[in-house]
Amino acid sequence: MHEYESKSNQDGSSFGGRVLQSGPRAGDASHDPRGGRRMQGGTGLKKLRFRRLVLVGALVLALAAGLALATQSIGVTQVIVANALYEGVNVAARRPPDGVDPGWKATLKITGASDIFVNSNSAVPGANGGWHSHPGLSIVSVTQGAVWNYSSEDPNCAPTVIMAGHGFVEPGNHVHLLRNEGTVDAKWTTTAIRPAGSPARIDQPAPPNCPF
Repeated sequence: MHEYESKSNQDGSSFGGRVLQSGPRAGDASHDPRGGRRMQGGTGLKKLRFRRLVLVGALVLALAAGLALATQSIGVTQVIVANALYEGVNVAARRPPDGVDPGWKATLKITGASDIFVNSNSAVPGANGGWHSHPGLSIVSVTQGAVWNYSSEDPNCAPTVIMAGHGFVEPGNHVHLLRNEGTVDAKWTTTAIRPAGSPARIDQPAPPNCPF
């Protein structure tokens, strides 16, 4: 039996007292045959690092899959004409009927802080705006050529064609795609109303009912 005097660890802490040791016991995994004792937790640390690597890899793959599924805009140019922050809007206008004219009225009510952008857009022939949605609504006025508006909710994937001088209102969170299937450049102006600080658009994967 060997007897060892009390010694200090490398960090300055003392084992305390005298240590009687008869040598390594069979199956003692904590004993280093080269002398002394090895640090515990090495295997656990390796497992923790491995798990972190697996998690990071999974996140990277998920991000790559999302980017692969999203459809990008091609051939469309947008220029911001104006933008401003509004702290809520609640206005109305009307023209009462007069016996001949049935009258007219309009209401705009926005709760909460909002960004309102006015954008000028153009698309070359064959351009594809990519499948996307908006967090708020968009008032679209076509000023040149025509745009083909596809809705992800249409099982027949049939477009609505909006000619110059006409427009449409795109509701929030609706997945759609604009194309220029004509022979001249298409131009339109958009007034976009969305929650303050939110993105202008959210790229979306192509729906299964449309071939593009």
